[in-house]
Amino acid sequence: MAKTLQTIKGRIRSISATQKITGAMELVAISKLRKQRNLMEENREYANQLAEIVRDILQNSQQIDNQYLRKSSSDGESVVIVFCSDLGLCGGYNVEVFNKVAECVTDETILLIGSKLYSQLKNEGYSLNEEIIYSDMVDYDYISDMVDHLLYRFVHQEIRSIKVLYTSFVNTMTYVPVFTEVLPVVMEGEGKEEEIIYEPDPDSILDDLVPMYVKSFIYHSWLESVTSEQSSRRVAMESANDNAEKLIEELTLEYNQARQSNITQEITEIIAAADALTEV
Repeated sequence: MAKTLQTIKGRIRSISATQKITGAMELVAISKLRKQRNLMEENREYANQLAEIVRDILQNSQQIDNQYLRKSSSDGESVVIVFCSDLGLCGGYNVEVFNKVAECVTDETILLIGSKLYSQLKNEGYSLNEEIIYSDMVDYDYISDMVDHLLYRFVHQEIRSIKVLYTSFVNTMTYVPVFTEVLPVVMEGEGKEEEIIYEPDPDSILDDLVPMYVKSFIYHSWLESVTSEQSSRRVAMESANDNAEKLIEELTLEYNQARQSNITQEITEIIAAADALTEV
């Protein structure tokens, strides 16, 4: 019985130590989530405005034939930018990204930003970038240089399309994997139908505007993905804390019951011994 009590106490100490770690990780995730969400929301208005301007130009210039709107006739590769995390312990975040890749990506070349899914995608036979790109090292300048390179290849018909797979942040409990095509530009929805005079002309404006729009969209997709990751990690750590608390309560009850049983047994033995001495 003493060994059983010692074992239960050891489990309680172990779970309590784990709970301290998950509690600290939850606080870190909350702090990072708040920071990333603020950054994402600050950037959202800029990204939406750029998209709206491009949509308005396309809506009011039906005959335009811009280099970023043409579908490539070449057999060049199609590139998919996929965002995942560098670390684990973020619930089902990376699993959902992988499932979306398996659902949507066929013969495209994956440009993976984030290291967690690199080996898994490689083992599944997907075509990936040779060097691992860590998400924590990415910023707007990195994405800007990457997009410039991709746009150059697109204009020269080395690649036929550019797509993005990211997780759209809905709220602190929900995110949705999204797969969308960025180039050639096809803007869904309706723009403002009004008489607009563009100087020098819509085609020249789009030559400068589309790269800005693509950079903004991909950067914002990365911000949404990182925010979703931190949200998923916060929920996972909160769930781990709740589970640890529940286990501790159950083990404490089990410990008290075993201890009470041990005391009862000792009292019974003492009474039995006393009765035996009285009879003698």
